[in-house]
Amino acid sequence: MNKILLLGLFVMSNIFAQNSELLKRMQVIMDDGGTYYYNVDGYSVTSKAFDYDFSEKGLKKVYRKYSVKKKQLKIKNKQLNFDNFQVKKIEEYNEKVTAYSSIYFIKNLIDQITVIQINSINTENAIFEKKIATMIINNDIPETMVASVYIKDSINFAGRRIALSNNECNWMGVNKIQCPYYGEMNWVCT
Repeated sequence: MNKILLLGLFVMSNIFAQNSELLKRMQVIMDDGGTYYYNVDGYSVTSKAFDYDFSEKGLKKVYRKYSVKKKQLKIKNKQLNFDNFQVKKIEEYNEKVTAYSSIYFIKNLIDQITVIQINSINTENAIFEKKIATMIINNDIPETMVASVYIKDSINFAGRRIALSNNECNWMGVNKIQCPYYGEMNWVCT
């Protein structure tokens, strides 16, 4: 019994440590409509919860919002521990650039629909997708990490606080700030 308990604690601490490392590299903002924008390890991720039941009728409404066609292939991703449907899209722009997109329609903890969209360039990682989707659905990303699109006085830039004297600056996306009449700054984290 003690060995099982010890093994369980080891597994849980290992999972927490992996999630905590991922959280250190993550940037998150939320807009007024309740959409979350995440940027981590070259992936651009969005999530939004809808007040529709996870049913055929509710899913049809959400599919329309995401321009998912009736004939598009919707598969159940068995890697996730939640009821879900996944729609994948791969676009090859040239021999060096391929865009990958996965949209997950997931039954969340209150039996409604959460949509998680994961986009990347030239890479696709099912393990990462499972980890980030699970963290979002289980509310494992602390609210303290979430920034509003409206910037109060400073931003976190590469682990340092940068003061902005102009209160008119706004996040235009993760890693992109715009200050009307003063300029714009965007960056890529690698």
